[in-house]
Amino acid sequence: MESISVTFNRLPDLTFEGLCYAVGVYVLWAGKSIARPTYIGEGDIMDRLGKHRRRFPRPMDGYVAILGDGEARTTKRHGEVVEAVLLAIAERVDRYPTRNKKGGKLRYLNRFFAAHATVKLVFDGYDPLLEPGVTCPMSTRRTVRITRVGKYFRLQHQWRLRRLRLPPY
Repeated sequence: MESISVTFNRLPDLTFEGLCYAVGVYVLWAGKSIARPTYIGEGDIMDRLGKHRRRFPRPMDGYVAILGDGEARTTKRHGEVVEAVLLAIAERVDRYPTRNKKGGKLRYLNRFFAAHATVKLVFDGYDPLLEPGVTCPMSTRRTVRITRVGKYFRLQHQWRLRRLRLPPY
């Protein structure tokens, strides 16, 4: 089994030095986003956030999971997988980001399935699919198991469907 550990921290809690060479996954909540994040992405964190600076409205908040410093190839591959899995989960629980045009590249999982029957992601820290201003660290870790069934992937996760707020009558 291939296992990937992911710890999401609040963007304001991270230092410049910590982000300077960081490669990982980020979830941005820009403007007055409430129910859905604005964008989920992966890559060189400082570079990517700089590109999004003019693209999204202020104030910008969010979460970052640092997977490494970019030296290892596996860091990039893990980032691509985590991004794809988060986008797939977000779509299933009605929290798909407002500015992501394409879904994640779940086909990157094929590299892992060549040697393993199951890929497990363990999420810790903050829940990246909840609004940053009202959330606190998750009380328990969330595990996502991905297995291959024929040419499709089965994704088992612990997120629930977003609650819809009904207008008062």
